[in-house]
Amino acid sequence: MIISIANEQVKIQYESIEIDEAIGQRSTASFTVLDLKGQYYFSKGQRVEIKQDNNSLVFGGVIDRSVETYISLAGEGKIHKITCTDWTFLSDKRIIARAYENKSAGEIVQDIVDHFLSHEEVNVGNVQAGPNVIEAVFNYIPITDAMDALAEKAGFEWWIDKHRQLHFVDPSTYPSNIYINEHSPIRNIEVEPAGEKYRNKQYIKAGRDITDPQTESFKGNGSQQSFTVGYPIALEPMIKVNNVVQTVGLNSSDEDKSWYWSKESNTITQEKSATPLGEQDTLEITYQGSFDIIAVTYDSDEVIQRSSLEGGTGIHEFVDDDPDVNSREAAFQSANAKLAKYGKIGKRIKFETELSGLHAGELLRIELPTFNINDDYLIESIAASERNERFTYTVTAVAGAVTGGWVTFFKEMANKGKAFVLRENISENEVLILLEQLTESIGIQDEMTYSTFACPIPNVTNYPSHEIYPC
Repeated sequence: MIISIANEQVKIQYESIEIDEAIGQRSTASFTVLDLKGQYYFSKGQRVEIKQDNNSLVFGGVIDRSVETYISLAGEGKIHKITCTDWTFLSDKRIIARAYENKSAGEIVQDIVDHFLSHEEVNVGNVQAGPNVIEAVFNYIPITDAMDALAEKAGFEWWIDKHRQLHFVDPSTYPSNIYINEHSPIRNIEVEPAGEKYRNKQYIKAGRDITDPQTESFKGNGSQQSFTVGYPIALEPMIKVNNVVQTVGLNSSDEDKSWYWSKESNTITQEKSATPLGEQDTLEITYQGSFDIIAVTYDSDEVIQRSSLEGGTGIHEFVDDDPDVNSREAAFQSANAKLAKYGKIGKRIKFETELSGLHAGELLRIELPTFNINDDYLIESIAASERNERFTYTVTAVAGAVTGGWVTFFKEMANKGKAFVLRENISENEVLILLEQLTESIGIQDEMTYSTFACPIPNVTNYPSHEIYPC
């Protein structure tokens, strides 16, 4: 193995290299540098490349942590224990404040690369269009967080690879070209149930939705000027008195209206100077109110199966917060997607191999009749350790969480990829504000011998008057 730090090749302690990949996480690498002359001082952010002897790149990223130890107090020799992270470091350190309307998810990713990450030497790799985004607002958050939110809503995966190319793709894009069966060079096989996030009843605590139009009627009493409706008011209401349409304005901003309302308030208020409604008067308020969304969905077949195995109700409940969802349909869509993903207890397989070319996030076909395995498995993680100048890989993969396997699941998720709204670190009522400080240089050339702002000096031809004042 050949390791370079800041474009300089360094000597590595034997069998100290380890590389880890995992879905939705940073790829990391660690190794120990032998510094017999004590000449190196490594720091966070320095570029690191790990190559095989054939010069193919195995890992690319930056130093995250460096710990140096002197071999002896008397000598100059040191060892450096280096931990590295992949190129996602570049998106961690940049902040985005930007808004988009009616763009595909892929177009937004392309814009993020063009305006921010290209300056960090990141290029576009495989960026697929994905679903349409009605609105996306990122209010001064790390680009990593923006990409995570965008990928989650789109049902996609994203990463910056070892060549500093950003990918944004459907998870079924990369089926592995490697096939595992009973004749494959694998060993130390372990199989266990996979259900850490299992649930068969899913709650989504979403944002707020708007009701259908509601009409509520009130009778006056000769003194009352404020009336309370059932829901907090979301949009300007229509108000009638004795079937005559009234003028309506916002509290604290409008004037000369008959009635006033406030967003998210249940109260309608009459103009103070107006005569209160009497018992013969009828006030009619037609409005749309807002309410908190809590969506609940469950898998009855799965509940029955767990009940027969465990006794009791068999219910496994889980609650997720999704405050950016502002419609009932989207909340149920989110709940059903999570139930589809986590509503089955599958299998997880772990094995060791010297086979290279496997990557986290790939779909790996595994057929092992002895273990009753015949399915597509999603590679969750790969840990590579150097042994005898070769890598030994520990592979962990999980079976599809729904009947039909991962390919079917991803296709169904893609078909459900409807347009969505995404607001990060900003509420619906806030406006994204961008402030920019400009620096401008102005060159002035003046051939006169006196200052532009010199005071008049009295002399034989220049003396104080009504128009001239001395300093």
